[in-house]
Amino acid sequence: MNDSPTILTELRAKLPVNVHNWAGDISHILDQLKRHEITPTEAQLRINNEPALTAAFSLLAGETIKTTNELITFGQGNNFGSISFGDIAGGNITRIERLEVTYTVHPSPDLTLRKFYDCYVQAYNDAKKIRRLLRADAQMNISDAKQGDEVMIKRDVYKMYAHKLNEVQIQFETLIAQFDSNTRLFSNLNDTSKFRSDLKKMEKYLGQIFGEYEGSFQLSHDLALIPASQLPILREFIQKASNMGKFKTIFTNSASSIKRSLQQLLNAE
Repeated sequence: MNDSPTILTELRAKLPVNVHNWAGDISHILDQLKRHEITPTEAQLRINNEPALTAAFSLLAGETIKTTNELITFGQGNNFGSISFGDIAGGNITRIERLEVTYTVHPSPDLTLRKFYDCYVQAYNDAKKIRRLLRADAQMNISDAKQGDEVMIKRDVYKMYAHKLNEVQIQFETLIAQFDSNTRLFSNLNDTSKFRSDLKKMEKYLGQIFGEYEGSFQLSHDLALIPASQLPILREFIQKASNMGKFKTIFTNSASSIKRSLQQLLNAE
């Protein structure tokens, strides 16, 4: 990749920490568009084919990135984003080139309670599905004469599902952004502060799991198996329902509260 470190730095400053890993992909796409190595149509196909990348671009809607020599603006239409490139010389903008790159921008102006509810339920169900698949596919019992039985985590499976879980976290980031930008839609909630707090708890909890994954790969990048004892957050996340720990007290309890509140709003319509 021929990415500019300055652009990368600015992108990371604009994006939430949980999507920093997409900053390099965004920078690369911007660089290719600027150099006309790909067309806007090719760029939007690449963006829209990767949900997490679409979500990361949507978080940049309305933002401007400025470096010493260039200006990049992410415009926002009703349901699309546009990207404008400008050259800067001597502090002045010397050229502007605007490209229509269609991708979904959240929050959507036609957001309804039903759409929000459906997206929320999908995100919650996706998290539960990944949890079950991690428990089923990522664990391996190893017997050792000296150490005894030990549960190991398959690194490649862990990597795959950790990235899927990161996409779910981005879905919760989007839900929080939609809630913040549509206060009138949620004005009849009994407790708006608790509703947002519960959404944030769920998003933050998923972020902690992904954060542990990032740390584990820095420490054990050459290992095919990682001892589950080194991944306490993951181990707690995937343990069986009879002993769910923080998944129960933070994630599931918050989810139930949010669902009840949304159903009350929907029933009142």
